Amino acid sequence: MSPCFVLLLALPLVASQYMGSGRCPSPDVKANFSMDQFLGRWYPIMKMPRRNSENSGHRCSSSTFVRQMDNSVLLTITPHPKWTEGLIYEGREEAAKMELHVKIESESLNASMHTGEIWLLETDYTNMAVLYTCKDIFDMAYIEMAWVMSRERTLPSRMVGEALELLEGQGIDVSLMTRADHTDCDPLSESSESSEELEETTLS
Repeated sequence: MSPCFVLLLALPLVASQYMGSGRCPSPDVKANFSMDQFLGRWYPIMKMPRRNSENSGHRCSSSTFVRQMDNSVLLTITPHPKWTEGLIYEGREEAAKMELHVKIESESLNASMHTGEIWLLETDYTNMAVLYTCKDIFDMAYIEMAWVMSRERTLPSRMVGEALELLEGQGIDVSLMTRADHTDCDPLSESSESSEELEETTLS
């Protein structure tokens, strides 16, 4: 599996991730995770650093999770300059250890499909969620991304602090996290997108 994401979330693109030495951490995931409660729209509040973020197309971004007829979950990130489609499959042993299949556009190559893992570390389903992804490179280095997500474009500082403490407690360097930019975002276009998604889900 290849987060998201956002994280979510062009996971295979090293330029948009943090690279560390050694092997990936193994954080605990949320027990008894319910994808059906998690479905819907989420906004990134804090994220692992993204180089050249002013050009990344992630300002005012959101991630929407919609259940499909085959029981997979369609992940749509808006806006995103390279992401074209993503499907999530819940883990068989632990539902929160999810498999992500994502199609990434490239300026020099045709769109290519990547797979990886995205882990749901914690969520209360109505306010906050913490997601993480990491991939080992020949057991010598790893690339990772992490997100603190919210149902709204803002999240109380108390909840942000709790999410960062959770990540830090799992061996993830939260000093690398940066705040997402949601200033002067257009609520009208977002409402239109939500109506179209609801209609598509109803028709399917």
